[in-house]
Amino acid sequence: MRRTTLCFGILILLLASPCLWSKSRHPTATPTPTPSPTATPTAVPASVDAGPASLYGFDQAWGSSGSSPFQLSQPTGISISTAGLMAIADTGNNRIVLWDTDGKPISAFGAWGTSAVWRNPPQFNHPEGILIHPSGQYFVADTGNNRIVVVDQRGMAVTAWGRRGTGDGEFDSPRAFTVGKAGDVWVLDSGNSRVQVFSALGAFKFKWGTFGTDPGQLNNPLGIDLNLIEQVHIANTQNNRYEIFNTDGTPVTYQGWMGNGPNQYTEAGGLTNTPSGWIAVVDGTNGRVEFYNHRFEYVGDWKATNDPAWQGPPPHFRGIDSDQQNRLYITDMANSRIIRLKPLQKMTSAPVRTPTIVPDQQNLYGGQNFPVR
Repeated sequence: MRRTTLCFGILILLLASPCLWSKSRHPTATPTPTPSPTATPTAVPASVDAGPASLYGFDQAWGSSGSSPFQLSQPTGISISTAGLMAIADTGNNRIVLWDTDGKPISAFGAWGTSAVWRNPPQFNHPEGILIHPSGQYFVADTGNNRIVVVDQRGMAVTAWGRRGTGDGEFDSPRAFTVGKAGDVWVLDSGNSRVQVFSALGAFKFKWGTFGTDPGQLNNPLGIDLNLIEQVHIANTQNNRYEIFNTDGTPVTYQGWMGNGPNQYTEAGGLTNTPSGWIAVVDGTNGRVEFYNHRFEYVGDWKATNDPAWQGPPPHFRGIDSDQQNRLYITDMANSRIIRLKPLQKMTSAPVRTPTIVPDQQNLYGGQNFPVR
């Protein structure tokens, strides 16, 4: 019986051995986790700056305090034409000065007074806004006289409209302009904290804006411009912010608050949309320009006294415009001169953005179905 049992056990072992042998020849390995390599940070040279602070630098300055053709007195507004003409609101001298974009004087018109008779030399009272209209005419914000004066290319008055008040076509210290694609003239009626829009012939179209400190309200604004899809950019000066509106005045978004740091203002002044897509906003008493991309995001600044090439005492900037080469022209009220900034690297044209419907419930800024950013 024991021999039979032993033989039977040996037989079972022999029959099972191929399986055991197979497993021993092909063992199943348990994978060992491989630790992730530790990334070594790549050092970035100190000179590399991804923001516009490295894109712009001081280029030229023209002018000094006085009344000669080469001089200015507390200039405020500035406008650059596509043909390379620079028009300056020479506020302290009650005139408009025309230079080329290299600072060479061409002509000037205006004197102190209230007259604006057709085909006669115009008179102004501390004009602060100037616009070279696509028609070739000059639109002047005659700030102290609370009116708009249109001047032809010979420097003669064409028409004028406005008086002090709060009604349609009335003003309280108009200070800046921009122009729409159809030639409509957008006037920043600063003292009334609103925007008024007129045809190129001076016919009133519409207005919007109220005084206040809440988002969407204005407080003595000093700068205005339109982007490619005619959203309205405003330097909301006494509210210490830069604000964007739809054409009908609906608030889209805003940037900035009181201070001297990044994305802060002590005096938001003029602003402009450059051909390359940067939005440049003057921070006047801080002597700098702050930059935003086409999504209205703050990306950097240029400050005069931080630029090794800067020449002269600290500035007080006000107006700003750009030419077709993306150069920036800024009025320096404190030193009665014009500053030009140059791009420090090649710039490309900004993409043309197509409006996209945004549901109201997804629009954090109350944009009423218009693109927020």
